[in-house]
Amino acid sequence: MLQGLRIAVSRVRRLRGRPLALVVVLAGVLALVPAAGARADSAMGGSTMGTASTVSPSTIAVGGTLTYTLSGFPEGATVEILVDDGDLAPGGESGAIGELTVGDDGTYSGAVELPAYVSKGPHWLRFRVTAGEDIPTNAVRTLDYTNKSPYFTVADVTIIGGESRTNLPTQQSAGDTVSSVTATATQTAAAAGPAAAAGGDPDGSATGGSNWASASLPVVTTVLFALAAVLLVLTVIVLIERRRLTAYERELEYAARR
Repeated sequence: MLQGLRIAVSRVRRLRGRPLALVVVLAGVLALVPAAGARADSAMGGSTMGTASTVSPSTIAVGGTLTYTLSGFPEGATVEILVDDGDLAPGGESGAIGELTVGDDGTYSGAVELPAYVSKGPHWLRFRVTAGEDIPTNAVRTLDYTNKSPYFTVADVTIIGGESRTNLPTQQSAGDTVSSVTATATQTAAAAGPAAAAGGDPDGSATGGSNWASASLPVVTTVLFALAAVLLVLTVIVLIERRRLTAYERELEYAARR
């Protein structure tokens, strides 16, 4: 009888640590939630939160040169540039039209020449890291950084500050030039619809990263509050169970002494 009581006391003592272990596991999950949310935006469809880019001009001639700025990327990272995520490249080609190395301040500015296969219509640039060391203070891996630029429109002529400039021979007649500019304005208006639906910004003044942030932050906040509530409830349960187990243990020890 005495031996059985001692075994029961030993089992009770072992059980006391299990609720605490569960609380520790949930606390670890709670700590990892922000990191998971930070990586969720690194898919090819959007931009990594904190990155930004601009393109100019917003309307460019076929085969023209497009200038761009990039910010928010890890310093020293190697970034490749694609048009429409590289989907337009002929078979067998990578689709990269340029490459850059991010500066010490996380920014870069440059220019790329659009390939001949980029047809008329709305397009965007994709900036994607291909090499670079991870930064310990960043929640996102360096290779997961990406940014989708605002939309630009490829047309017959390049429009800069209200003036048109073409890559075609200058022997165009005045009537042909007016017709081309009219067609470009029509294409730009038609491109505004798809650009807005896809979360881009045709005027080149904003980025897709802000759209992702506004949509995802409420979800992450809700998850954090839910996990915090679960953690609080489990803590209360653990305190209650510990008191009950302590009282039960004392009763068993008292019975064993008798």
